[in-house]
Amino acid sequence: MSTLKVKSINENVSIHVLTTTNDSVNKILLDLGVDDKNNFTITPFEFKSDQINVSSVTILVVDKRESLVIEKIDDSKDNILDAMGLATYSTSKPTVLSYVNIFEGLSKQLTLYDHLKTHGRMQEEFINIASHELRTPTQSILAYSDLLEEHPEKREEMIQTIKRNALRL
Repeated sequence: MSTLKVKSINENVSIHVLTTTNDSVNKILLDLGVDDKNNFTITPFEFKSDQINVSSVTILVVDKRESLVIEKIDDSKDNILDAMGLATYSTSKPTVLSYVNIFEGLSKQLTLYDHLKTHGRMQEEFINIASHELRTPTQSILAYSDLLEEHPEKREEMIQTIKRNALRL
């Protein structure tokens, strides 16, 4: 991967990689210092599975002219050749453009999924805050309403507190 990054910088080649992620892939990405400011980008995504050895595909597209697709079939192997299944390298325009479309579609889906997760968290946080903000004045109103019956001499003071909390709602 580091060779690809150097090539992308030195030769101004645009390289984009879309791959599943795990702890070892995340470590490689951290070591590479991948960012979106250069022509070398890696889009990692988490694949949830109960299987220990997960089959996956890595798609590499270079300047929309070349593509390399590698199937990983066995995570437990130490040798990359033993871990790989089918690998396809192509310079054929229809094949490369097909992978470009697949790549771009998956990238957009991953971006949308990340946005949905963010919005879901924001919505959940808003609901938690709103319910807390509603619960606090409501409890106060209920408590003062009960106290009105027990302490009629403080009626005016309690009604003011109830009105204040009602307005706060």
